[in-house]
Amino acid sequence: MNKRWPGLLLTLAMLTGCDDQHILERTGFCHTISYDLLPDHNFKIGLSVPKADPNSKTDREVLQAIAHSSKDSQPKLVRQTSLLLVNGQLRNLLFSLPLAEGGLLDQMDTLSRDPSIPPKVKITLADGDAYDLLKKNYKEHPR
Repeated sequence: MNKRWPGLLLTLAMLTGCDDQHILERTGFCHTISYDLLPDHNFKIGLSVPKADPNSKTDREVLQAIAHSSKDSQPKLVRQTSLLLVNGQLRNLLFSLPLAEGGLLDQMDTLSRDPSIPPKVKITLADGDAYDLLKKNYKEHPR
């Protein structure tokens, strides 16, 4: 019985690192997030995720969720895609002007506390609907 313990412990130690796999084709790297304030004080949050699949007809996936906060929108956005969404490649944040006029302190506080969001994210104010700006394809500026 005592001779089996080292083998069992070695097997358990080797199995602990097998669960955390991030396969590139199954990972959705969030590139841009848009925030709009709705009349009922909820947020319309949009997300642009570039696609790595060369056989895909589009070069990105655009998701949208309506939620009370950005943290509440995360499960709704995850259910819309088969990809594992990660924020490590986030480059742009789009805020609508009405939202910015009311103050961005709560949104910036939430984003700054998230360790997965890079510190050098560009912040842009959109004069109008930020999600409309996000979802539009600009042929003169390819991705």
